[in-house]
Amino acid sequence: MQIRWWLHASVLGVLVGSATTDPGTIDSTTPTSPSMPAANERLLALDPFVGRWVAEGELSGGRSYTAERRYEWTLDRRFLRIHQSMTIDSVIVEEDMVIGWDPAAEALRIWSFASDGSFADGTERPAPGDNRWIFEGTTVGINGEWRTTIFLIDPATFSLLLEIRTDGEFVPAMTIAFRKEE
Repeated sequence: MQIRWWLHASVLGVLVGSATTDPGTIDSTTPTSPSMPAANERLLALDPFVGRWVAEGELSGGRSYTAERRYEWTLDRRFLRIHQSMTIDSVIVEEDMVIGWDPAAEALRIWSFASDGSFADGTERPAPGDNRWIFEGTTVGINGEWRTTIFLIDPATFSLLLEIRTDGEFVPAMTIAFRKEE
């Protein structure tokens, strides 16, 4: 008996294969395991982010914000899951993100899904120095092209700079300083 197993390829980038000739089919009589390699050290370098982070302040234009992010490992530490809740002037936006290692691109990838219906896909870019990650990508629904720079300042503080591409150049949209709560 054959059972077809498909994982959400756009999120996980994994199609679980088997010993059969059809990579999308698993022979239920043959033990199988995912064929993805162990997590990359660049992904594991994100371990200091695991936990709960909070931020509050004022954005340009005087708009106030609060934010909470929870980072946790999932799927045998092959992916880092992030849940964010952000309130800007009493408007709440929830967002779920997943960061994983893309062996084809030899870079981290991030996928994001927001409560406003938008979703994004980004790839890590080379970042100067340690404790810095830069992702560039596109959002479907709002904003278009973006770049996010995350800088781990110390074990209890990180900053996040979001830039939006306008007229061919990345322009700062917001900077948020998070502090670790747990």
